Amino acid sequence: MSQVALTPRSQPTTVWQLRRKKVPDQLSLPADYVPTDYTSLPTPEEPKKGGGLGMILVGLVLLLVLGAVAYGVISQGGDEEIVPTPVAQTALDIERASMIVSDGKLTAQINISTDAPDNSQVGAILLEDGRPFEFFDTDAMTTTVAAGKARLTIPEIEDHEDGRKSSEYTVQVTVANAEGAVLATANEPIEIKGDALDRFLGDAGVTPVDVTPTVESTEPVSGTVVPTPADGSTPVTQVTPPVQPTVVAGGVPVPLDNVVISRPGIIYTTPYGPANQRGNVTAGEIARIVVKMPVNGEVWYLVAISQSGQSGWLNSSTIDLPATEVNKITPVSGDAPFAVTFNGGNVRSAPGAAVVTTVDAGVNLTLTGRSSDSAWFKIKLPDGTEGWVVGQILTINPAVLNTIPVAP
Repeated sequence: MSQVALTPRSQPTTVWQLRRKKVPDQLSLPADYVPTDYTSLPTPEEPKKGGGLGMILVGLVLLLVLGAVAYGVISQGGDEEIVPTPVAQTALDIERASMIVSDGKLTAQINISTDAPDNSQVGAILLEDGRPFEFFDTDAMTTTVAAGKARLTIPEIEDHEDGRKSSEYTVQVTVANAEGAVLATANEPIEIKGDALDRFLGDAGVTPVDVTPTVESTEPVSGTVVPTPADGSTPVTQVTPPVQPTVVAGGVPVPLDNVVISRPGIIYTTPYGPANQRGNVTAGEIARIVVKMPVNGEVWYLVAISQSGQSGWLNSSTIDLPATEVNKITPVSGDAPFAVTFNGGNVRSAPGAAVVTTVDAGVNLTLTGRSSDSAWFKIKLPDGTEGWVVGQILTINPAVLNTIPVAP
């Protein structure tokens, strides 16, 4: 039988030859190949200790310096942009603002100073608690600047509301140029005291305070409106003479004139407490003493001050007078049922009715009745004349008030 027999060596020999191929003794390299000499390269230096931290610090310092410089440039540029150009302001100062009684009318006197140009317009209004109050004649409420000054004299209008004790009154002054542009505005409380305060707050029928005694004349005075008495008789005009007359029958006191104030004092609305202050007096001022009245062991004078026009009750301790002069002063009483006229005023046939006569300041009259609200009092004058007067013109002892019956 003919078979081919494989010897065990045949297969292993073939495998060995596949795994181990004969490699040439020498590799062929490109013709342009140049071997590198690594021994010629420089040796790298080791980093120095701390060198990296130093560089960081230097960088931070540079950044801070550059930031400061940049901030200064920006800030300087910003300041130049936001600073506004100064605008000249017009100065305005209200040197005086007061009310006085002048020519029978309540008048405001306002003096200002300003650096506004000459002929600038100056106007003023009266404010009640910050709101316009119609009290003064609008035709007289403007003037012009001259040499940095201006003065306004504004009389009251015929029909106006009375002021209120609970309100605050100020004047508002405005300065404007010829084109009407407002240059400055200022507000100032207006001083109202003495006779002016009575007129400002008082009843329309109350006449201005006049502590000069009056004499009778049957001849009417030019320009004076004389009320017609209720009985239709010839009206009597009250005329204030330039020279003090002799006291006439009827209880009109004779004032003591040219009395020098000895030391500072306060004028009050009444010698009874509590009382409101009407003003101050200083040593050397000249006063007229109308009457004297004892109150709680002290003596009080009803006075009128020549310089300021203030009137009211002044403690006698402010005036040094010899006994002979004190004895010349008319004494009055505040005990029941008497009262003293604090102001001169009208006597009416009934509350708010026709005028029957007038009464002077300092007259000691008898209280015979009062209205339910004690706003009006029925009185009897020393000459026997009877009528009604508004309570605002009287000085009444509070202890006496409740003893006066309510008149029917």
